[in-house]
Amino acid sequence: MFRLSCRTDTMISIVLLLSAIHLLICAGLPFWSCERSIILENNSEHEKEWARVVVDAVNEQTNVTRGNYFKLYTIEKLATIKKSCKTKAFFGVVVAETECLKPRIITPKTDSHCPHKKEPKFVQGNITVKENNGKPVKVFLASPLVVVYKVRKIA
Repeated sequence: MFRLSCRTDTMISIVLLLSAIHLLICAGLPFWSCERSIILENNSEHEKEWARVVVDAVNEQTNVTRGNYFKLYTIEKLATIKKSCKTKAFFGVVVAETECLKPRIITPKTDSHCPHKKEPKFVQGNITVKENNGKPVKVFLASPLVVVYKVRKIA
């Protein structure tokens, strides 16, 4: 009968453990290596194309109460994080109905560009954009659009 020593047993355990860790790292690497980028003010044509697709998807929503003029015509900025993994890009989007000339997707930066607002209404939701050869193909709302009222302190 063949008997392994304690030292050999320990070595085999270590090798098996390292193999399992290596397998987990290799399997998880594509997930962690997703491209993460921030779309800033000066959108490129490619980013504007994606923005138009998001605008159209938001405008088609009927499950939220809006004012008569609450329709997005352009996205001035998408300054939220965009994660691109294989065929999908995820946008955290906030749309605001304000007293500005037109509603916009806002961030704290763009919010300050609208000085005459009183309690703007926000519609927010997560949007997934499926792509094909770098072009946006279809938009899915990952979560329903929710109306939230911003509360401001009055001094």
